[in-house]
Amino acid sequence: MTSNKTTRVDKSSRELDSVDAESLDLVCSRLYHIYHTTFRHDYKVSDTDKTPLYYVDNSVLTPKKPDLTFHAGEDPKAPITGVCKFLHFSRHCKLGLGDPQKVRDMVWEDLFCQNFRLSKYHWQMAIRTADGGFERRSFLWKRTHSVGVHGESPSKLSPWNYKLMEEHTGQIVAVFTNNGLKSFQKAGKLQVGVDYGPDFDLLVLITLLAIYEKQRRRSNGSKGGGGGRGWIMEQESSLV
Repeated sequence: MTSNKTTRVDKSSRELDSVDAESLDLVCSRLYHIYHTTFRHDYKVSDTDKTPLYYVDNSVLTPKKPDLTFHAGEDPKAPITGVCKFLHFSRHCKLGLGDPQKVRDMVWEDLFCQNFRLSKYHWQMAIRTADGGFERRSFLWKRTHSVGVHGESPSKLSPWNYKLMEEHTGQIVAVFTNNGLKSFQKAGKLQVGVDYGPDFDLLVLITLLAIYEKQRRRSNGSKGGGGGRGWIMEQESSLV
């Protein structure tokens, strides 16, 4: 379902200066580089070797089409592995693992914005346990100014930096650092510090880019959240 190729990141000599940041495991972490396409509309995700992992088709105000469609490859012709729909007149999103054309194979989750400052987002998924079973776990994206990729200190002025915490433990499992003014084309870097499987990494990417893109549209004064509820109802009704 998802792309398995990522790059292991060696532990840096620079220690994380935040207490809660120390729980991010740098030894087994994976790094993703996220870029805007030429006209800053779609996104591309690659590993540290610049190998393309995902092409993210960004659709605004297109009826019955997800806002974000993840293709496992370098262009929109690659197979679809995940989607996200921004719900109409809502701060929340619908997330899907798989290709919506293969309805019965889809796994649906929800991304809930938990405050009016739009700085906390909650989601869940089933994580495979050591005994081969599955356990539902909850995760929380929070805006941060203290935790950065590789222990770097993100800009205190940027609202685009996030940390992902496992809610029942408070452990940081991923961080995203926005590239700021360093590069016009690069959105930032995502570091995932737990090994919960490729579907987890993909859902981390989907939730992160959902938050990032919604924030970008708000910044640009776009009204790009329409059509979500009808699209989801259509997908779910086809299961009956």
